[in-house]
Amino acid sequence: MTQVLEIARNAAPKMRPGGTLLLTGGSVRRFTRESGITPAAFAVLPPFTAALALELAPVRVNLIQAAFVDTALAESYFADEAALEARREELRATSPIGRVVEPADVAALAVQLMTNTAVTGATCDVDAASGSSPDTAPAREGSRRKPGSGAVVIAMGPSRTSATLGG
Repeated sequence: MTQVLEIARNAAPKMRPGGTLLLTGGSVRRFTRESGITPAAFAVLPPFTAALALELAPVRVNLIQAAFVDTALAESYFADEAALEARREELRATSPIGRVVEPADVAALAVQLMTNTAVTGATCDVDAASGSSPDTAPAREGSRRKPGSGAVVIAMGPSRTSATLGG
């Protein structure tokens, strides 16, 4: 979390007023021995985002918390193709939108948050109201990836923080 704060505080002075810092994080909601502190770190992101929006104004700060998004990263959480397809089918059957969330869905929200100048301090969940989260995927044996890693502008994951800065 301190890395995200440091990146944000260093980026904000270089951005134009009204520019956007877009944070991303997973939406792991269940605490398990295997997930370690990851769910706690993601749980603190919404109030962290709201506070950072106040601190860095007039730069706007928003958060996208995504659950299962059908990407190569999500695929790496599963032991095999059959387990991945079973999860996709489960999401199609239980999601109100009747399909799996795709990268384009997250990208469209990111664009909306970056262009709508009335939005700051907001947290947007991208889970198709399914309540899904990466922690429900059986880990592929030998996989080094942890749930929640990714990047839009500032991405927080259990093993890395990365930034792509732009105003």
